[in-house]
Amino acid sequence: MKLKKNSAEKFFTITHLKKRTRSPFRLRWKALSSLGSPDAPDFRTAHYFPTENEAKIFGIRLVEELQQIGSLANSMSDRERMDILRTAATIKQKGVDPVKAMEEGLRLLISYGENAEKQIGDFWEPYRTRNAEKWSTLHKRAQQAFYESVKDGIMREPVKAFLNKTNAIGIIRHCLDSYKSGGKRHALNTIKHARSKIRSFLGYISEQVDQLSTSLITDIFTAKTILPARLEAEADNVSITAAQAKYLLQHLQGQGIAGWLVLKLFMGARTMLLQNWNWSIINWEDQVVHIPKRLTKLKKTDVKFSFSEVPNFEAWVKWAWAKDGHPKPQEKIARYSQPTITRKVCKAINARRNLFGKDGRVTIIPAKELRNFMRSGFITYGIERMSVGTVSKIAEDQFSLHKYIASDVASGNRPESERFWSLTPESLESPENDISPSMKSP
Repeated sequence: MKLKKNSAEKFFTITHLKKRTRSPFRLRWKALSSLGSPDAPDFRTAHYFPTENEAKIFGIRLVEELQQIGSLANSMSDRERMDILRTAATIKQKGVDPVKAMEEGLRLLISYGENAEKQIGDFWEPYRTRNAEKWSTLHKRAQQAFYESVKDGIMREPVKAFLNKTNAIGIIRHCLDSYKSGGKRHALNTIKHARSKIRSFLGYISEQVDQLSTSLITDIFTAKTILPARLEAEADNVSITAAQAKYLLQHLQGQGIAGWLVLKLFMGARTMLLQNWNWSIINWEDQVVHIPKRLTKLKKTDVKFSFSEVPNFEAWVKWAWAKDGHPKPQEKIARYSQPTITRKVCKAINARRNLFGKDGRVTIIPAKELRNFMRSGFITYGIERMSVGTVSKIAEDQFSLHKYIASDVASGNRPESERFWSLTPESLESPENDISPSMKSP
């Protein structure tokens, strides 16, 4: 029977070998040059089948697949062909066979199946849902705000883009660079926090996609080149002075943030944690502060200490409770949002610029020029008055207390420490500048 001109069967012959019993029909290839002389293993050798029909089906299937590939190659534009050739040349320049590289890439894409083209943003909702109970309300808002800022960038990248370390570093660096320039986000720690969010998210995705291994993620995020250039280091910590603390307590006592201010000053509370604490952490009967593990920074154990461990703490916390209107245990200590409280403190500071180190003509930005100065004051003066272990326990910082000891008082902070710990609610009745080191604690 004469074969049609475009028949796939003209590229192979089938011969019946009588001496073979189990697979007597041999398929051999011929005239493959017109199909581009394929180099695949299936086209390099003869194949044997139990029946002639099976041999024919096999031969036709492989030839038709090859013809489809040839048709696709012919339909490519000159630009597409050149892009492929340039990519192949780049791979070859690195000493790698481009054909083998493409074959390995295809094998890898097939191995992780339906996730090959899936955008990482598709994993965000299940990631957020899984962590809903673990994240605080404030952290949920921070995570969602970050997602909204990058959803049109890195979240549109497919999972496969992160399987190559160099490629992944480039994507993440570009994301962080865009995040930095998209707002007032030039501080090193701010960008590090964004990097941490990406890492945690990719860690979750790695649980769904085997090829995105934890070791690969570690390699990606330990690269020094992943952070954008020209990031600003965080400002040095400075300690609040006793006079500044007294002024703020006097000035802000009727504005609904007395409890917030007292815990910042006299237990070194972190701002973001404090936003989630209720008055129930204050146990009046046992005279202890008890913060559940889930509301702590390290989340390893509860933070618990007695009023008596901090000078004048009982008097101050009772004063704050009264000034804030005798709130119930379930009420928030920080009754306002963090930005609102920051504005109140900033306004108070700029009402007395000269007290906080400026000449009265320049606006003071506390987050930049007085970063953590309340927490730093508690730690710096606490080390002078209490044991390091007590300060570490209350401030929940076992490893970096030295970072909070301000350079301007590190060589002689005992007098200022005495003035700070001499502050009492009663001392607020005296003039603002009347703070003497000789004042005794009750």
